[in-house]
Amino acid sequence: TEAELELLKKYYYKDGVLTMNSMTQEMFTPTEPFSFSESEVHIRELTVDGINAVIDIGDSDQVVRADRVNLQNGATLTIKGAGSFKLYTKNFGMTNGEITAADKASIETYLDGKEAITFDDTFKAPGLLYVRAAHVTLPTTGGFEGNIITGAKRLTLNGVDNKTKQLILAPKATVSLKNNTVFNGAIIAKNVYMEESTLIFAKPEDQIPIPLAVEQFDTPIQLVQVGNVATK
Repeated sequence: TEAELELLKKYYYKDGVLTMNSMTQEMFTPTEPFSFSESEVHIRELTVDGINAVIDIGDSDQVVRADRVNLQNGATLTIKGAGSFKLYTKNFGMTNGEITAADKASIETYLDGKEAITFDDTFKAPGLLYVRAAHVTLPTTGGFEGNIITGAKRLTLNGVDNKTKQLILAPKATVSLKNNTVFNGAIIAKNVYMEESTLIFAKPEDQIPIPLAVEQFDTPIQLVQVGNVATK
């Protein structure tokens, strides 16, 4: 409503930027979390700075579209509830922080922009990552815990040691594993390049979000399809 919008503007929303920091923290606490009044919102920028900001989505589906997302100074964005949270963004700016799920909330991230991005070594997020065209470099934490789908030509895993078994679906891309990366899961890619890294074939833990030829696989190797694998 207009009254709610005025309240947002006064306290933590200005010129299309939603800011969660020490000045606005009381609006995003675990005991009194913030909730959007609409199931889909469009903002210019979402910034979480140095605090644990909690958003309660209840049991509904919440969509947030932001041109830019910033997580800085060790910030945490916690999504609470039993519903789904879908974050669409053209680009991540600062990534010195993490996104977490509380209760049974499911989180999916959609990166729609074309600008290359290297995630900070501290960055973590649950759920699916979908990349439209950007060259993404994932950090030692693995960055995203769910399956990764990319339409880009490059995807780099830089020292990644993923704890969950994942699927990387990158039919147009060269997927590079570098700097002692240990990847557990399966890769479908145009090319795979490995430099001082290890690929351990395993069936992904999360449900595969694409239709494949068969529903069940006898061995993990059937999930792996590459045009070329190069090692160094």
